[in-house]
Amino acid sequence: MPLDFYVLPHNEKRAGEYYNQAKKILEVFEHLYGGYPFPRDGAAWVEAPYAGMEHQGAIAIGDEYGKGERRDYEKCDYDYLMVHETAHE
Repeated sequence: MPLDFYVLPHNEKRAGEYYNQAKKILEVFEHLYGGYPFPRDGAAWVEAPYAGMEHQGAIAIGDEYGKGERRDYEKCDYDYLMVHETAHE
């Protein structure tokens, strides 16, 4: 299944590190809930100027990439916003 990430050039390094968690998050959800519902479409994350919003086909993620004050589940290994928005898929 294709995974696509759309980021601004000046954030490529930080975004690359941040999105390393995407595949593992999807694997956990598929283990718990079954196969990803849109495998032909794939999954995509798009840099956005606000925190985040799910959309079928692409998830908007704010440009903080896990830095600064993010909500978390007691300092988990995965970014709360990434888990939350991806769960909508």
